[in-house]
Amino acid sequence: MGTNSKLGVIALLAMTISIVPRAAASRNDETSSTSSVAADNTDAAAKPSSEVTLAKEVMGGAKSPVPAAPAPKPQASAIKAEVPGITFGFDERFRFEGYNNADFNNAKHDRLNQLRMRTRPYVDINFNDYLEGYVRMGWEGVKRTNDPSYPSALLNERASPFMAGELWFDNAYLRVKKFPGFENLSLQAGRFEIIKGDGWLFSDPSGVDGSREGYDNAFDLAYRHGQSRFEFIGIYNPKYDEFFPVWNKAPIADSLNPSNSGTMKNYVASLAEPGKQLQEWDESAIGMYYTNRERKNTDIEAYTFFKKSYADLRKQTTYLYLPDRHYTLFGGRAGAAPEASSRTELNGRIRL
Repeated sequence: MGTNSKLGVIALLAMTISIVPRAAASRNDETSSTSSVAADNTDAAAKPSSEVTLAKEVMGGAKSPVPAAPAPKPQASAIKAEVPGITFGFDERFRFEGYNNADFNNAKHDRLNQLRMRTRPYVDINFNDYLEGYVRMGWEGVKRTNDPSYPSALLNERASPFMAGELWFDNAYLRVKKFPGFENLSLQAGRFEIIKGDGWLFSDPSGVDGSREGYDNAFDLAYRHGQSRFEFIGIYNPKYDEFFPVWNKAPIADSLNPSNSGTMKNYVASLAEPGKQLQEWDESAIGMYYTNRERKNTDIEAYTFFKKSYADLRKQTTYLYLPDRHYTLFGGRAGAAPEASSRTELNGRIRL
């Protein structure tokens, strides 16, 4: 995350509702549920015909012994192609947050209660065996029932106006699932979440906007060999969205509704822009990530990345200002789970 806040009391309440219809292009003429049809066709397409035949023989009961015959060589046509189709839907999140004494100063009345409502409609297009496209929009409105920005005569706390929030591209990417002649090679490029090492190395890169979203603008070129995976990853995350349009942008600063300001305090006016600030600075990274799961219940991961953080929006006189910097990071982690209820991990990293 970006800037960490010290919290006295935090209360979170979240509820998510999802509706996911699915339409398969090859089953538009059927009246049954499109979700079930697409799921059944996808499962069947992923099974080799030899597995389907074996399942039928087992279901049919015992058969008289037959002489063993040499197994035929696998044919490329034995595996059915994936069924092209479209999945669309949305998820809805209602979250209540309560903060009190966040700066450990009892003399201040800084209790904050707010309700956050987030909606994310999406569409996932499976073109064929090789290509997939995905787009997800995001919108979040906020209503603060206690807000220190609106002092009252008695409690120094008052509700804020409802903030309609921005509409933005939360995810937008193309994924090449495999390349002709190189089926172990894949590529994903665009805007998507990257979580590595259970979130220990990669997680939400946009700390200033809270838990509104957690995407990276990136590419991930991966090569798979058995249970091992080699990834070449590049990332560029500017402090304001530069790649996609944003609607209903938050103002840089809103004197009538300070809670609706898009830019953090102590900013340099010449660097500020309308829109929700995602982090304090621009950052980019490029490197390699290796994952090995050849051994049962054991994960081994190693990585190296070159990272740059620069163009902090805040004034240099601010104690939180971060000067431009770049460094190379080496690290790794190993985890073993001999039993389902326990896990042992070893993590380490070196920064140069």
